[in-house]
Amino acid sequence: MSAFSMFPSAPLSVRRVARRVVQLFRGRDKGTVAITFLIAIMLLMFIFSIVVQFAIEFNARLTVDRAAYAAARAAMVSIPTDPKIESIDGEANVRRAALIVLATLSPAANNASPEAQVIADRLTATGVTLPPRFAERYTFAEQATQFEFNYPQNPARYGATSMDLTITYQFELTIPGAKTLVGTEKTIGGVTANFVEMKRELKADNGMAINLTPGREASSDADGDATNTGGGL
Repeated sequence: MSAFSMFPSAPLSVRRVARRVVQLFRGRDKGTVAITFLIAIMLLMFIFSIVVQFAIEFNARLTVDRAAYAAARAAMVSIPTDPKIESIDGEANVRRAALIVLATLSPAANNASPEAQVIADRLTATGVTLPPRFAERYTFAEQATQFEFNYPQNPARYGATSMDLTITYQFELTIPGAKTLVGTEKTIGGVTANFVEMKRELKADNGMAINLTPGREASSDADGDATNTGGGL
């Protein structure tokens, strides 16, 4: 019984291709043909994996951009320019805004940090449907992301009207073959894998400095000191 009689319902084109492959392997040089065929298939699979990995990486870079823009929006309302208004965890609010976006890009860490659990609980309380293990993913993003704040006009921040922000994120590569070619093996948040560094800069040098606002509403106490009444996550 031939191999093709076992699949009588297969499309004619598929059966013709299969018949041609079998004929090649039945020839006198079937060993050489088999080796060449396997090498070609492996090479094509490797090239395909690289293309897929770079496509995933490109999408990840877009997500890092979105995280930077979310951080910029948070900075505009969380970091006041008025030195009389004390920022309540202003830079922490900026970090949280970016990490919430980056959590969607991250694998799950071994455990959830206390801050990650608080963020997840508050988002759930507002009716947001979170992806599975969001708190653990947020925790990974915490450990895989570095933030650099800079106030060109005043390094002490007070009185500065703009801010430079740099976000550096370690993105996990997941496609076999390609990940060893472009990534570096690390352990982050209990996850051992190959990572590639992604950086997004919002700076005056590239025309993307973050313009700060005078600040959230302030109320004066009995001594006349201004107090920030704004809140954050």
